[in-house]
Order: sequence, then C-alpha cells, then structure tokens
Amino acid sequence: MINNISTFTEGNENRNEEFINVILGTDYHINENNVITLTGHYAYEIEDQPSDIDVRIYDAKNTLTSYWNREEVTEATNPKFQYEFTYKEGL
Repeated sequence: MINNISTFTEGNENRNEEFINVILGTDYHINENNVITLTGHYAYEIEDQPSDIDVRIYDAKNTLTSYWNREEVTEATNPKFQYEFTYKEGL
C-alpha cells in the first residue's frame, strides 16, 4: 500500500510447453591412442502461454478507482543447435 492506495491482481496463466531433443554422435578411432568425436544436439521447444489477469486499484476509502484486464497470448517456437568436434590424444 502506497499513499493509502491498494492494488490487487487476480487471474490465470498457463504454461504449455513441448520439447523435442535429439543427440547424435560418433567416434572415429584413428589408432588406439587417438580419437576424433563428432556430436550434434538439436532441441525444439514449442510454447503456448495464455494469460488473463484482472487489475483493480482502490483508494484509501476502499473505493475502486481503476480497473483493467490484461489478456496475453505467447506462442513461440525455439530451435536450438549445438555441434562439437573434439580430438583426444591418449598417452
């Protein structure tokens, strides 16, 4: 409460997310002491995040002075890639 003003929020928010992950890799043994490794990572995220929020502001006499509703829909797809190439030399 600031300056005898109160703010109240109430609503619903959902987080619907799906993930697909694929990891592939291979090793190539040059000889018994040397190895080359190649790996790849792929991730795909699908987001659907709707929300519906009511905001009410009251004065010091508890009289409603302001009201608004915020509806928001967030939809996104996020592909992610990572590749690695490593060389390991043994003793």
